[in-house]
Amino acid sequence: EDISDRKHTEETLKQTQFCVDSATDAISWVGPGAKLIYVNDAMCRALGYSRSQLLSMSVPDIDPDAPLAVCEELLQALQEHGSLQFESRHRRQDGSLFPVEIVANYVNFQSLEYACCFARDISDRKRQEEEIRLLQTITQAISDAPDFDGAIEIALRKVCEMTGWNFAEAWIPQPHAQILELSPAWYSSTPHLHQFRQASEELTFPLNTGIPGRVWASQQPEWIQDVSLQPETVFLRSPMAQEAGIKAALGVPIVANVGEATVQESQVLAVFVFFTFKSYPEDKRLVEIVSSVANQLGLVLQRKRAEETLREREQRFRAIFNQAAVGIVQIGLDEKFRLVNQSYCDLVGYTYEELLERNLDDLTHPDDRDTELEYVRRMLMGEIATVWWEKRYIRKDGSVVWVNVTSTLVRNFSGEAEYFLGVIEDISDRKRTEEEQQKLISLIENCSDFIGVASMEGKTIFLNQAGQKLVGLNSIDEAKEMMISDYLMEEDRGEYQEQIIQVIMQNGSWEGEHRFRHVKTNQPINVHQKAFLLKNSHTGEISAIATVTRDITDRKLAEEALQESERRYATLARLSPVGIFRTDAQGQYLYVNKHWREITGLTKEEALGGGWVQALHPDDRDRVLRKWYQSTCQQIPFQSEYRFRTAQGQETWVMSQAVTEKGNDGEVISYIGMVADIRYRKQAEEELQKSYNLLQSVIESTADAILVKNLQGRYVMLNSAVASIQGKPKSEILGRDDRELFGTQIGLSLMETDGRIMATGKTEIVEEDVLIGGTLKTFLSTKSVWRDSQGNVIGLIVISRDISDRKRAEQEIRELNESLERRVLERTAELEAANKELEAFSYSVSHDLRAPLRGIDGFSQALLDRYADKLDDKGKHYLQRVRAGTQRMGELIDDLLQLSRVTRSEMHRTKVDLSALVQEIATELQQTQPSRQVEWAIASGLVADGDARLLRIVLENLLNNAWKFTSSRTHSRIEFNVIKEDNNGMLAYFVRDDGAGFNMAYANKLFGAFQRLHSTNEFPGTGIGLATVQRIIHRHGGRVWAEGAVDMGATFYFSL
Repeated sequence: EDISDRKHTEETLKQTQFCVDSATDAISWVGPGAKLIYVNDAMCRALGYSRSQLLSMSVPDIDPDAPLAVCEELLQALQEHGSLQFESRHRRQDGSLFPVEIVANYVNFQSLEYACCFARDISDRKRQEEEIRLLQTITQAISDAPDFDGAIEIALRKVCEMTGWNFAEAWIPQPHAQILELSPAWYSSTPHLHQFRQASEELTFPLNTGIPGRVWASQQPEWIQDVSLQPETVFLRSPMAQEAGIKAALGVPIVANVGEATVQESQVLAVFVFFTFKSYPEDKRLVEIVSSVANQLGLVLQRKRAEETLREREQRFRAIFNQAAVGIVQIGLDEKFRLVNQSYCDLVGYTYEELLERNLDDLTHPDDRDTELEYVRRMLMGEIATVWWEKRYIRKDGSVVWVNVTSTLVRNFSGEAEYFLGVIEDISDRKRTEEEQQKLISLIENCSDFIGVASMEGKTIFLNQAGQKLVGLNSIDEAKEMMISDYLMEEDRGEYQEQIIQVIMQNGSWEGEHRFRHVKTNQPINVHQKAFLLKNSHTGEISAIATVTRDITDRKLAEEALQESERRYATLARLSPVGIFRTDAQGQYLYVNKHWREITGLTKEEALGGGWVQALHPDDRDRVLRKWYQSTCQQIPFQSEYRFRTAQGQETWVMSQAVTEKGNDGEVISYIGMVADIRYRKQAEEELQKSYNLLQSVIESTADAILVKNLQGRYVMLNSAVASIQGKPKSEILGRDDRELFGTQIGLSLMETDGRIMATGKTEIVEEDVLIGGTLKTFLSTKSVWRDSQGNVIGLIVISRDISDRKRAEQEIRELNESLERRVLERTAELEAANKELEAFSYSVSHDLRAPLRGIDGFSQALLDRYADKLDDKGKHYLQRVRAGTQRMGELIDDLLQLSRVTRSEMHRTKVDLSALVQEIATELQQTQPSRQVEWAIASGLVADGDARLLRIVLENLLNNAWKFTSSRTHSRIEFNVIKEDNNGMLAYFVRDDGAGFNMAYANKLFGAFQRLHSTNEFPGTGIGLATVQRIIHRHGGRVWAEGAVDMGATFYFSL
């Protein structure tokens, strides 16, 4: 028998058995009743049982979490899913439990159900998961700690609770001292270790000393099985450890990486040392766990220390920020204030809260805005990082303050701009000093006197432009090459050096007259000079000589001409058309001219001294005397307007001016003045004031809003209507612009319109919507530019009228029109339906009436044809009248149908040449009776807007009537033309004839259907034509009427 297949199968089974027995995972087969029917060697080793022992057991014996009921549920689940994976616990023979991961597969063999289970010990994985959870707990707790020391204390306590050790401490490196100091954070499970803690507080450890120092140096953990047995060289606190009962110790470094991302080095943040009361050999697993925790703690503690450092820096920054003597601000990219210190608030006069509601533009002086925007643009473009400049702020009270601004654009780590940081220093005092210095420099440079400074050796240091010009120099460089003596006439130099310089050195100054020379022409120049010494303000040492020199050549000449001038002055005063007076230094009158006496009515004797006062008007006397007294006391010019009143009561308004006259010593010696008659100017001013008051009354009384804005859009004048409309007093409107009054969006729109008008200079009438008190109102505004006397635009004049009610009325009218249009459409539809019914009726009438008429007419004709020999003349006459009646009845039916169609037909308006239509119809009529002599007078070029077909019917009817009613004339005239109506100026077209005419008493019957003023024997017709004309004209929106007289013709008018 060939048993090769069986042998091959047996060999395969052996190999399979060997593989199963050699597997590292526990493999078992579970049969009915959860009995173990097979287990491999790995399962025996894991549980500590022999195979025979396990085969006598069931699953509940080795798995406390799987009683028989659970096993049955798992088998049912296997039947449904085929395979399951879950975690459970196995019990060893010694009773200990360990976690396992089980993969169970369903097997049906020979109609029996089995579970083939693979179990793997996952104790290590569970420990790792537990360590991770512990590390996460510690990390979270440290993250929640308030500071670095709190984080260390939490870490020490958590590790001790995890390991069961009794005491933990932390040593912190002090980089500058290169030692470790004990951290205030520590942990103890028992109170008696406090003495050990207190003794340790006095210690420090350098590198490589003690457990802390060695761990710090090596950055590696260190384990000592029993520190109480170690010499002090190994464990410095060995005696204290013996006393406290401390045994095993573990030192662990807390390390973090510092430096740039590309170049980093390890840094010890702390050294943790843990102690226990038991002596242990090194537990590498415990060292690994604690080291792993320490590695993670390094990152967390580094972040915690960084956060604490950041908080400290922020606190320092806050202290500096709030206590800084200069203003510090943080401004967003939208120019809104984010953060400001108190110094900045004091500088600009706003509170912190008020500033957070404003932006930088609200405070910046308008003249500095463009410069600031340019700096902002350059910083945002990356052209500059920091900028320094001087600008002006407008404080809350409206005053201007000069500041020095240092601004930096702060960017985030990705380089995106976040905000601006600015430091603002008040430089108002410096600016005022600079302005004063500039004024002084400008005064010196623009002074007409020679002002110079020379060294003690006589070398020129400074000479102003007037001085250079006086002595003939072209520049300051030229002046600096010269000595003081070079400006003097050669023959005067010795005297100046020996006498004047000596006086200056002795007394500190000298003043007198001598001679300069022109360095180019050597011509002498008479001068008055004041020289004085300049001293160093700090040391008091004499540093230079300063001179102020005035060219008195002209004065010398003037003195010579003074007497001649006095004679001329006397003549001028005598002949002057204005009043002239002269007083002494105390204001007592010395001289008055003739015109002055005529104005005041006083004689010369009465006016001199203080007598002039009696000519002053009583109402002005006190005011004028106070001002005159003030001028004479302060020796300043006098100017005033007042009234003189003569003894006869005549009043004269005068404008009086007086200036001081000084002697050679500069003291006031007299006043010279004039009075001018200004009565006519005063009258003009009174009239002007009346006109102004009238204009102001008109402006104030009008209901329209009238206002004036300056170039910046701020209100500078307004009437009461403006305040009433806005619901604010004038004081809250004046000085503000539209953005402040109506909000940014509406305000900018209004200011944009104002800016356009001021730019173009053209007056515009605009409608503007403004939100006032929560209500949107519409104003019709007339805006014109405001110009000064030179024609320059200096603002805008606005007159606005509230048209909100009118706009609402217009809206209501539009809505009413829409309603009317809708009703017209509805009515039109009804009329169209009625017209259709009328058309059907007309067709029925036409059809139903024509058939009997044709029968009557036909039978009447048959009687005449067949029975003529049997009828007498009277019978034939009756039949002929019957036939004429039926034929006329047919014509009436035709005319009625035509009238109906004219009323119902749709109109198509176009431009219609009426002259051409009339000419065409006249030609047709003439061809019907070529022998008639009719004069046609047809105006050319008459064109109207209307329906061409309907207007032809109108003209045919009117012209046919004119042709018909002139048929009895041998020679007739028919005219077509146009006139203008007197009452409304509309065009009226007309057809005029000189035929039979009509009696105007019956004119109202002309346009009725079937109405005739003549018999058919005279003129044939049905009476429908003019009715048709009237309906067509009415459809065109016009009217038709007639004028005439019997035998004098008729005129028919129509308008469109």
